[in-house]
Amino acid sequence: VVISHKDDDKNVEIIECKVGKLRALDLAQLRLYCDEIVLHENKQPTKAIILCDEVDQKIRNLAHEINDLPRPKFRTTNKEAEPYNFVIADAKNWWERAKTEAP
Repeated sequence: VVISHKDDDKNVEIIECKVGKLRALDLAQLRLYCDEIVLHENKQPTKAIILCDEVDQKIRNLAHEINDLPRPKFRTTNKEAEPYNFVIADAKNWWERAKTEAP
């Protein structure tokens, strides 16, 4: 499941929920979502949060590496998008915190 939340006219936050163990393929898919938003919606993904039950350190390291990869350019300005901002979070803790912080 992928949820896009538009902060304003130009920024988007992506939250993706994964059941089970996080895989490299899941991070690649999330990167594709970020790139598509830049290329086709002309909007900047400010954060890409992936919620999961289990993650290896190797996958956490890969997320940090993805954050440093080259980004696509906006079609309208030819300016490179801001760096990726992947965040891996424990699904249970994130939902519990979200419930207590809700207005």
